[in-house]
Amino acid sequence: MKVGMSYFGCRRSDHIERELRELKARGVDYLVFPLTETDLLFYGDLMHRVFSRAQELGLGVWGPRALSLPLRTLSGGIPPPLWT
Repeated sequence: MKVGMSYFGCRRSDHIERELRELKARGVDYLVFPLTETDLLFYGDLMHRVFSRAQELGLGVWGPRALSLPLRTLSGGIPPPLWT
């Protein structure tokens, strides 16, 4: 059986590296990355780096990049005021 979990909320790269390694050491096999429009607008590059790093560590990744879909198709949450 594979073990997966969602990973969201952390946008500090120094914490992310440590957390990804810890999750892998604890037996997590894959991560689900829920994203909001704000993530895409302000943290898109960071999120792509996180996806890549997770894969380098041997974690499966479920998110927009892993599915090869445009980022906007899997976004959820409340859009920033500039889009209303």
